Amino acid sequence: MALELKKGDNGFDINFTVTNSDGTAFNLTGYTIKWKMWPKNRPTRLILDVTVTIVSAVAGTCKYAAVAGDFDLPGLFDAELEMTQAGVKVSTKNFEVLVADSA
Repeated sequence: MALELKKGDNGFDINFTVTNSDGTAFNLTGYTIKWKMWPKNRPTRLILDVTVTIVSAVAGTCKYAAVAGDFDLPGLFDAELEMTQAGVKVSTKNFEVLVADSA
């Protein structure tokens, strides 16, 4: 999964579909989801740690409503979705987010 955003953009939804390793939808029923993002190769420096809203649990779809300040730092970042349920934590594979400068 790769995601490209413009520096400073906000006020829109970012949609995700979480899948199992075989490509089927990951059932999000009962999970709380966080989107975590950090500078490339610096996982201890989170710049985004926000709650994601489930759209359809059975279909594995969720979204995040971008707000001002989320993407003010341009660069290439690593990210993951972290699903938590009753003490069990499951994370997606890391994916890249490019926050590009805009004119």
